[in-house]
Amino acid sequence: GIPQGAVITAINGMPIHDAKSIRTAIEEQFWVLDRSEVKEGVKKPKTAATLVVEFQQGDTAKAMEYRVR
Repeated sequence: GIPQGAVITAINGMPIHDAKSIRTAIEEQFWVLDRSEVKEGVKKPKTAATLVVEFQQGDTAKAMEYRVR
């Protein structure tokens, strides 16, 4: 996992500034906009997602990939 003391900088390319932005970035990965029925689209849940979490540990930038099913 992500080491203790590391600073999360992005999730799937979305910059992270605080705990709220972490939650938002993760939640958005589990929804898809389905436009098959209406032009505006309808949010539908996805059953799986891949999260790429970028973080800074000391002077080194690293990333970890998580597959959620």
